[in-house]
Amino acid sequence: MNKRMLALCLILVLAFSSAGCGKKSAAGGAAANTAGNTAGNTADAAGNTSAAAASGNAAGNAAANTAASADLSKEVQKTVNLSLNTVMMAVGSHKVTYQEVVVYLLWMKAEYEPVYGDQVWSLLTGQTGSDGQKQTFGEYVKDRIVDQIAQVKILNDVAKKEKITLDADEERDLSSAVAKYFNTLDKDVIDRYQLTQDVILTVYRENRIAEDVFETKAGEAVDTSNPESLNQILDNTANLAANTASDAAGNTTGSASVTNTANAAANSASDTMTADHANTTGDGNTTDNSAENLAAQEKAQEEAEDAAIAAANAAANAKILAAQKAAFRTMYAEWSKDVKVLKYTVTWNSVNFTL
Repeated sequence: MNKRMLALCLILVLAFSSAGCGKKSAAGGAAANTAGNTAGNTADAAGNTSAAAASGNAAGNAAANTAASADLSKEVQKTVNLSLNTVMMAVGSHKVTYQEVVVYLLWMKAEYEPVYGDQVWSLLTGQTGSDGQKQTFGEYVKDRIVDQIAQVKILNDVAKKEKITLDADEERDLSSAVAKYFNTLDKDVIDRYQLTQDVILTVYRENRIAEDVFETKAGEAVDTSNPESLNQILDNTANLAANTASDAAGNTTGSASVTNTANAAANSASDTMTADHANTTGDGNTTDNSAENLAAQEKAQEEAEDAAIAAANAAANAKILAAQKAAFRTMYAEWSKDVKVLKYTVTWNSVNFTL
């Protein structure tokens, strides 16, 4: 997994798969990196993010609606005045205030508005909300923020039980990132929402700890619970790399695709040689035995070998991550099954991106 470098794309969309959706702003990239790690791996590893928001507990949804004191079809028209201490949702014993939600909102504004403009939040998406109506991009983003916060809180509880903590270097890196990000915020926003570096650091830290839970627990699980263990995958990769090196060197055993690729590249390089270095054989065919041609063939073979080894490593890493996610999904279902997640719908209806 790429530590701390996974940028949020289409706001944690489709289980945070980050399929690529345009140019990122510098501020958005800096702000989203920490949260993006958790989004990129722990969320899709945990499975369906909507289910994660409800913690797989139908009673949680019912309780959330009851707490909002109205059915969803009516609630969409209701809003309330939000204060910084307004409780937006509860994850087990954790109460999430509007001030904490603002930190996530600011990250998303920095990520998308510089690229798509501040009207992006009102655009309709192909997604359908719990009321059966098509969601705007802003509504969809808010749902994904709810999902992420729920998962982060649950994983931080796991971290406490498992004694998973950040070391001094990680804490220093987070503090530095927060300081840089804080300096990009408008003063009126800081004053209006009473933001401090400590407020933002708390959210950064929780997201980073959640990522560490994924890395630690999923990494442990692959070797012990998955039939295609980490060591076996890496051994297969080493064997493939060895065979690739042999093929690229001209050995005819194993797959010939690397050799063919090298030969094609070498022939292309040979065609570009000047006629001064070409020798004509007795049968009328032209060959090039010059030092330049031999060097081009050797270089092409080396490049083909490197490319094949890189592809083999990428394939192995993909298998490792898939195995980790499968194991982590099972663990997350167990961790979250008894955690009630209450989303106070009326308060979330009152949230917008005009901060």
